[in-house]
Amino acid sequence: MTLGSPVRGVPLPNDATELLAPNGLNGWTTTAATVEELTAWYRGHLTHNGWRLVTEYSVLDPLDGEARGLGHATSAIYCSGDDLPTIAVNIGRSLNEDAASTVVLAITVAPQSLDCA
Repeated sequence: MTLGSPVRGVPLPNDATELLAPNGLNGWTTTAATVEELTAWYRGHLTHNGWRLVTEYSVLDPLDGEARGLGHATSAIYCSGDDLPTIAVNIGRSLNEDAASTVVLAITVAPQSLDCA
């Protein structure tokens, strides 16, 4: 995890490959770890570095993500201790059946309406 993302410098896996979706949202693909492993790593790293996980808006178990129609995915919302925007770390399996070991990762600025107080 040494590459920096354009979102608050949150690190990316070393093998991260940029993915540009048709709607213009950026993300990355990686084969460095599973959905579960990446979710746990980001949770540990971000909370260790002062981010607060907002559990009421987060889906941390990919099986829960499947039950909610998100696919085998997690979505974690983190607030910083300053006035900078909240971020969402979204991690899920690739929909491409030929890439079963590929994980898709997106780190984005979360909705401004989110209260992190």
